[in-house]
Amino acid sequence: LLLVAYRSLGSTLFAYGEPAQALECLREGIALYDPEKHRSLAYVYGQDIGVVCKGWTAWSLALLGYPDQAELMALEAIQMARALSHPLTLSYALAVGSILYFLLQKTERARELAQENFKFSGEQGFIFFYTHAAIILGVLAEPDQIEQGVTQTRGGMAGLEGAGAALLLPIYQTRLSKIFASLGKIEDGLAV
Repeated sequence: LLLVAYRSLGSTLFAYGEPAQALECLREGIALYDPEKHRSLAYVYGQDIGVVCKGWTAWSLALLGYPDQAELMALEAIQMARALSHPLTLSYALAVGSILYFLLQKTERARELAQENFKFSGEQGFIFFYTHAAIILGVLAEPDQIEQGVTQTRGGMAGLEGAGAALLLPIYQTRLSKIFASLGKIEDGLAV
């Protein structure tokens, strides 16, 4: 399917640091997506292809300097995932949204989506998305819970690294280093 190819190429280009090229592919995927025709592909590929294209599009738009468009695309992905009633797709969309809001420094919204996904993914047994939610919650911990947040973040990052899922680790490492710096623990921050 051409739709699947656009989704795969778009996410690959994004991972290789080419968000503009990724955006072109992902927009093609979105244009080809027909919910009635392609909805069943979620059971073949694990997640709904239309939602996934919108998720990667949101991240691409954010990196290209279009935060408002990125936010709208992430919200569309979440709304679409909720309507599909496909649990793994919803967990994916919540992760995309929480990470996007984290990157946009919209802390409260990032925390809300991460909390929802932490609970939902935990109930569903979706460890990958559960781990991302745990990390987001860890790095966004309230001042009186910083130590617990650091421990939670480190554990989640170790899990992702062990699984070979390193795409977002530099973002999490940077935030963790900033937390250590704010605590006066410069050596710990440099060791991240």
